[in-house]
Amino acid sequence: MNFTGYKTTARLFGALLLATGTVLSTQQASHAQAQQFGIVNFRRCAQESKMKVELDAKFAEISKQLLSVFQKMKDANAVFLDANEIKELAALYEKVQPSDADKKRIEALVGKADLKQGAAKRLDQTVTPTAEQKQELQKLAQAQQDGAAILQAVGDDFQKRVDVKAAELEEQLAVKVREVVAQVAKEKNLALVFDSGLVIYASLDITADVLKVLQK
Repeated sequence: MNFTGYKTTARLFGALLLATGTVLSTQQASHAQAQQFGIVNFRRCAQESKMKVELDAKFAEISKQLLSVFQKMKDANAVFLDANEIKELAALYEKVQPSDADKKRIEALVGKADLKQGAAKRLDQTVTPTAEQKQELQKLAQAQQDGAAILQAVGDDFQKRVDVKAAELEEQLAVKVREVVAQVAKEKNLALVFDSGLVIYASLDITADVLKVLQK
C-alpha cells in the first residue's frame, strides 16, 4: 500500500481568477477605469504560508496513524481471520484510547490469528501428512488467501481516506489564500487580481503583501 505525501498541487492553483469585482455595472465603469489590475503568485502564497506548515503536520499525523494500523494488522497475522474479524480488528486498532474491553478483544483476535498461523506452519512442515492434515492445510491456505484479499481492501480504503483528507486540506488552504488575496486587493483598491501564471507582465504584484498576512 502506497501512502502518498500531502502537498498542494498545481491543479488547485492553475487557472485561478481572483476578483474583488468581476462584474461592473454601467455606473461603476468609470470608477473601474481608475482602478488597477494586480497579480499574485497563488501557489507560492499557499506553499509559504503558516497554515501550510500546520496542515502538513496534521496530514502527516493522519497518514502515520493509518499506516501504523495497517502494519499492526500485518504483524498480527490478520490474514488468518475472516472478513468481519479483520474489519473489527482494524477499527479497534484505530482507537486512540481503547478501553479494557477493546484491549481484551484485540488480544483474542490476535490470539486466534496466531493459532491458525501456527497450525498452518506445523502442517506445512509435516513430512508425511495424512489426508486429513492435507485437507486442513488446504483449508487454512484458502483462508489465508481470502484474508489477504480482505486486508488489502482495508488498506485500499485507508488510502482513499488519506487521499480525501489531502484534498480537503488543500481546499482549506486554497480558501484561506483566496480570502487574504481579496483582503489585500481591497486595501489596494484593485479591480481584479490574476494568478501570475496566467499573466506575462503586470506592474503590480501583491504576492509579498499577501505572504505578510499569511505568515503571521
